Amino acid sequence: MKVISKFHDYYDSCMKFGIDKSLIYLRESKDIVLSKKMIADYNNITNTQEVHGRNANNTVLNHFISFEIIGFCGKIYNLIRFIPSDIRERNGSSDLFFYDYNEFEKYIKENNHILRIDLKKTAWRDGFLDGCKKKLSATVSKEISDIFHKEKVPVFVLKENRNIKERYYVNTTITLNPKLSDYGFYKVKDTFSAYQEISQYISGVLGVNKKDLIEVSNKDQIIKKGFDLKTSFRNPVTFRQLNKIKDK
Repeated sequence: MKVISKFHDYYDSCMKFGIDKSLIYLRESKDIVLSKKMIADYNNITNTQEVHGRNANNTVLNHFISFEIIGFCGKIYNLIRFIPSDIRERNGSSDLFFYDYNEFEKYIKENNHILRIDLKKTAWRDGFLDGCKKKLSATVSKEISDIFHKEKVPVFVLKENRNIKERYYVNTTITLNPKLSDYGFYKVKDTFSAYQEISQYISGVLGVNKKDLIEVSNKDQIIKKGFDLKTSFRNPVTFRQLNKIKDK
């Protein structure tokens, strides 16, 4: 599979081992902004919000958590993006990604002496960790799964966007053909697996196969080789015919 794109993703390195040039992945990234009706139709489970903690000096720590959805080759992966307050102050340059709840729970418990999150906070109904667990294991609607075939893409991201610094909701978007390394997807699929599965999904499921071959008729072949339709190797021009042509 040959990838044509304006950006580099982590699985692109597989192309150096040889590619099938007849299979093309035109990786054009595009954002679709969802209307309120579309969000309702998708029964959207994405969400972003602040998570507060207080340090020993009673200073409020504003962490940020985002529940996002990755669509990859017909499968759905729920994702937690977590930005601790110290990283957030640096514009979220090192966001933390969790696809596995046990990994997320371990991180929170091992670092909560710094994060200072109230894990039993009633605003999260069942508590912070249980609320995150339910989000991470939630089943998405059929409408979301249909995005693969509706948009003819092997990969997409569904997420809610907020201005972290100003703390306001921006919009909810579907990003087609996103840069997967921006979502830490290498934790789910290694380089080779991601490349191979995208290639197989494009050719086998989405129906994008080998380059279309144009059938050239025998007549077109004759003209292409420089002959006319009345003459060929089997029916060469005679001297009598040639003299008649000259006389004209």
